[in-house]
Amino acid sequence: MVAQLNAISAKWRGKAPERGFTMSLSQDVTGAGANPEFLLCIALDDDGVPGGFLRVVPAYGPDFGYTLDLMRHDPEAPNGMTEFLIASTAIELGRRGVVRLSMNFAMWGRLFTDDIPFTRRQRAARWAVGVLNPYFQIRSLHDFNAKFDPEWLPRVLAYRHPTDLPRVGLLYAGASVPPTTTTASA
Repeated sequence: MVAQLNAISAKWRGKAPERGFTMSLSQDVTGAGANPEFLLCIALDDDGVPGGFLRVVPAYGPDFGYTLDLMRHDPEAPNGMTEFLIASTAIELGRRGVVRLSMNFAMWGRLFTDDIPFTRRQRAARWAVGVLNPYFQIRSLHDFNAKFDPEWLPRVLAYRHPTDLPRVGLLYAGASVPPTTTTASA
């Protein structure tokens, strides 16, 4: 099964560099020695062939939960595979008593919101994020998240000196710190 899942990953990526649905660990599914705290949700067809999968990893804190780490589906899988995987995972986590599932994407997505007034600095950030959007898929990932009616949680970016901000911002973007949470219900 691991080989089939890694084949889906290879087919998903093609020859392009990783973009989008790999959030924090940036590694494919592994067989022997895989972390037992990681959970996989695999969509199987009637013949037991996987069409897609996602992996969630523990998110420790006051309210234990999981965060989406890796999500892939066969490009030829039925439309809605990604939504099916997320919904199925949320339902199963709810059955297990887990109340927090961080979907882990849409960083800076709130800058695309039109219903709040922005400061001059926020408008400048919105412009910059718009320029970066084609490379980081910020708006489409934000809009995708919105389908699940998440609780949007703010995050804090800390830095020592203003001259550190560009480097910290790039590291932050690369880490894809989770800005949204979807609550699973039993």
